[in-house]
Amino acid sequence: MLQNFHQQTQGDHLYETQLVDREFYKRAKVYSNSKKEARTLDRFEQQMRSGQELRKKTRHREFLNEILFHAKEFTEFHKKKLHHIRKKAILIKTSLESKEKKEQMAKDKEERDRIKALKDNDFDAYINMINT
Repeated sequence: MLQNFHQQTQGDHLYETQLVDREFYKRAKVYSNSKKEARTLDRFEQQMRSGQELRKKTRHREFLNEILFHAKEFTEFHKKKLHHIRKKAILIKTSLESKEKKEQMAKDKEERDRIKALKDNDFDAYINMINT
């Protein structure tokens, strides 16, 4: 039991030292017999890396452009929605105000008619106006 634990911790220790060791992360260069082949291999690897980086950058740029486009659409949509809501609110407010104004004008007219009936001593019309 103790021996298994000792082996396990020793394995963990080897793994940790391997992670800390900088040489572990370095790429082993495999060269064949000639330096010319080594140079062409290095150039090929560099081309591959630069191509990958270029594709990665273009994908990232496209992604950022899509995000910016979405943000622009999002703000435009909500501005239009807010404008539409404000427009409806103004329409409703004006219709309510005009309705109240009409009601007030009708009350004022009834009041004037009652006063006129009183001045003319037309009590029957005055009583009818009060009852309705």
